[in-house]
Amino acid sequence: MKRTVDGTLKFVVNGEDMPVASTGLPKRVLPVLELGGAVTSVTVTSAAHHQQQHLPLVSPGQQQQQLLQPESLDVVLEQSEREDNSSNGNAATAAASEQVFHENHGRNVTLFDGGRRARRAESYNQGLALSGRPLARGERFAVRLGRANPRWTASLMVGLATFRTSLPVTALGLKKGSCLLSADSLYVDGARTPRGTYRGPNLDSLGEGETVGISLDESNRMRVLVNGVDQGAVGPELPQQSYHVVIDLYGQCEEVSVCGREPQEPEGGKVDQQSSVLETAAGTTKIPVQDSALRHCDYLALCSRFRSSLALPPAHFSRAERPRCHCAACHRARADPAYAKKGEPVRDYALPVGWCRFPLARSHHNQQHETWHTAYHGCDPRHLRRVLDSGELALQGGLAHTLY
Repeated sequence: MKRTVDGTLKFVVNGEDMPVASTGLPKRVLPVLELGGAVTSVTVTSAAHHQQQHLPLVSPGQQQQQLLQPESLDVVLEQSEREDNSSNGNAATAAASEQVFHENHGRNVTLFDGGRRARRAESYNQGLALSGRPLARGERFAVRLGRANPRWTASLMVGLATFRTSLPVTALGLKKGSCLLSADSLYVDGARTPRGTYRGPNLDSLGEGETVGISLDESNRMRVLVNGVDQGAVGPELPQQSYHVVIDLYGQCEEVSVCGREPQEPEGGKVDQQSSVLETAAGTTKIPVQDSALRHCDYLALCSRFRSSLALPPAHFSRAERPRCHCAACHRARADPAYAKKGEPVRDYALPVGWCRFPLARSHHNQQHETWHTAYHGCDPRHLRRVLDSGELALQGGLAHTLY
């Protein structure tokens, strides 16, 4: 077998070239032979790099020994390691735009845009994608979340792992040599660490358009960045090895794309920041709070999982508006008032503190909703599908609840 300069694979049988077997081979490939059936042994009879025609006349035994030496797997791997070290010599300051996804990925993953976008085509697992090369210290690799499928629960998993050709069905199957984040839990070498090791946003609460980044600091610890905000080092100091970034398109997360450059944390409140009042043990403190950070709430993530468990059709929910959490912490962080005004004539209504809001899709016949007043209606979750399908409130004792 041979690989031509244009990436074509050809087989040679008894010295005769066969037709093209495949095209588009990567630059570095290793031949693989399987001794199956009646075949019990093989011998290498020709060397790569087309040097056999220039070999001196030697005995068959000497020729075999000379030809085998340069094709030793140890030599090939040593050359490959030298190439990696050479190409990554200055990678510590390389931007994430130079990274793409590796050609070795999960069975359900398809790569697009030259390896910059990965999509899970079916099911909810087999969606592992790796960075195209090992992550250098100080380098950031970030992805932007694409479309989501509310049919499933849980979502994206990220982390670092040593390279391997055989990939498990999910990132949690990566045992030795891995440091992975799933939801708000950290797994090191396949074992879950104590709760609270990671204190950043729950990854299951991230939505379309938001970003997650991974970097390796100077002490060889993994750092996680959510929407450009560094969540600090997580997990222990990793052994001195080469680590690829692991992105698992799991559950609701069906697509991610490599960011050109991981967005940086805003400085001095320049972008999308507002002042909020938070109550602490030391008293009342005024601090800047990012609007995007308000979405990373454990209560919101819990309510989102409950909504998913109801298996409600996605068409009933708005794609233009995001869910909004009104738990006590988010309410204080946004400095929301207790009451708001709406409708004609204007009337006060209480904000639903302690609840989460999942906006519904607006039908063509209620475009005048801005003039409506706001009220709330509670019903048993078993009746919610019927309410959404019919557009009418749930019945109790044969009568519909009508709120004005």
